[in-house]
Amino acid sequence: MKLNKSILLVICFGLISISLIFFKGMPVGGDFGNHFGFVLPFFDELKQGNYFPGWLGDSNFGFGDPRFRFYPPFLYYVFCLVQFIINDWYFTALIVFAIFSVIGTLGVYFWTKEIASNKVAVLASLIFAFIPYHLTQFFQASLFAEYAATTFLPFAFLFVQRLSTKKYPTSSGLIFEIGGLSAVYSLIVTTHLPTAVIGSLSLGIFALLLTDWKNNRKSLVFCSVGILLGLWASSWFWFRMLSELSWIQAGAGVSSEYYDYRNNFLLSPYALVNVNTWYGNLLLVLTSGFFLPTLNLFGKLFNRKPLNEEIALLSNQSNESQVTKKIFLVILVISIISLIMTTELSRPLWMIIPKLKDIQFPYRWLSITSVVICPVLALSLSIWRKRFKEKGLETLTFTVFLLFFLTIGYSIKELVIDAGFIDRNEFYEKIQQTHGARSFKDWLPRDAKELKDLLPLKGNVDAGKREVTIENWGSMNRIFTVSEGTETQARIRAYNYPHWQAFILKDGQKTQTATGSEADGTLLISIPPEKSEIEVDFVEPLRTKIAIWIAFAGWLVILAFLLQKLRKSQ
Repeated sequence: MKLNKSILLVICFGLISISLIFFKGMPVGGDFGNHFGFVLPFFDELKQGNYFPGWLGDSNFGFGDPRFRFYPPFLYYVFCLVQFIINDWYFTALIVFAIFSVIGTLGVYFWTKEIASNKVAVLASLIFAFIPYHLTQFFQASLFAEYAATTFLPFAFLFVQRLSTKKYPTSSGLIFEIGGLSAVYSLIVTTHLPTAVIGSLSLGIFALLLTDWKNNRKSLVFCSVGILLGLWASSWFWFRMLSELSWIQAGAGVSSEYYDYRNNFLLSPYALVNVNTWYGNLLLVLTSGFFLPTLNLFGKLFNRKPLNEEIALLSNQSNESQVTKKIFLVILVISIISLIMTTELSRPLWMIIPKLKDIQFPYRWLSITSVVICPVLALSLSIWRKRFKEKGLETLTFTVFLLFFLTIGYSIKELVIDAGFIDRNEFYEKIQQTHGARSFKDWLPRDAKELKDLLPLKGNVDAGKREVTIENWGSMNRIFTVSEGTETQARIRAYNYPHWQAFILKDGQKTQTATGSEADGTLLISIPPEKSEIEVDFVEPLRTKIAIWIAFAGWLVILAFLLQKLRKSQ
């Protein structure tokens, strides 16, 4: 019963941390329009039976873009699932973010409960609910996909920790942990790629430092199997993304200095001067404030003596205290590393670690800090509380807690209460403005021009002097008729992309006709001189379909792994 009450309390923490959205409305940050400009047409595609959408047809005022192929879509599948049930985008948004907030607090709770007492675990979940960067992801910047992916991270650390430190008398327990890691890792990959990159590096360091190199080196193999199985299960997304990345402008490298990681280190004299830099520096300072109470642990964790005085706050079995101490030490080390990775001190690592520069903004590492600091800080606060009971209010205790609570108070005031909220009517006006809007240049095909540089085009099809009649104009399927006349190339309101194919429909037969690209990157279709009915389809290649079935098989393996423990227990 005690455990059930604790879980209920942890769920309440998650709901309380975002409770203002139920009274003041949805917070609007810089990425608000981007995410809803994604999810609304994504929902339309699902309703049409396109379960793995490949083209956003209404983007860029109808010229479209292939962003669906490159941005992880798991969050939007969740949105669409809830929307199918609720049928109200405003309340769908409230429910979805409430769900992810609760997932995060539960993840931190279960992870901390593995190595500390129930009270410490509950406190850790409370800390995560109100830690500055996690609040900013939702309330200030609308980094919704990153917010969702961050809530999965504590579960990933939990499974890596179990695989690295536990000895399994039967294979069923081991297989369950591998399956759990692979499932969570797959969700992170298909929710937010920058979080997947920095999360992979952090989990790798975590596993390496926790490994017992004398007696249990094979734990690294188990962790690797879990990660590889997670990649297998997420291949339906990343295989398509990697195979076509060179086809869009993002694949050519950094498109502007704004997205260059070298200009975005925190507390750096070389950083760009903008709102992001100011907020990033503020968040680094506020997050550092959460480290203040942990000062009482540095000496205890880095020496070789067991934590005898803290056994009651740790695991129930005293013979596990040294293992628990090592885990807390590793967590503290990763917390410090994640902070350093946001600053100029880490520049050499950014230069040599593959794919790290592609996350663009070093402050994203604060999502790792926001997760891993929670168990350490919760233990530290519990020890301070014990000291206060024994010795009363000392100057040091008063100073540490004053600065800590000032940090919390300022964070809630600046990041939550002062956020820009919109009510239900404003919400609908805002999301309707995303339909057909201009997209990031990075999403455009490699040779495409931006909207302002496109050649003039009247209507959806320009066939010169030949008359055009539109019969169907969907995002991935378009049918129109061109009257008799001189052989020509019709210009279509769509950016050219290799998967566009055109067919001449005649007597129930489809004959493929040539496609090409105008100088501005828009799609051209070769039209014969006779009157012609033309069908233009966005056709997924066979390799994409194969990847989907391969990933489906991977999820079947994961499901079998997760059910193995249940079957054995029965």
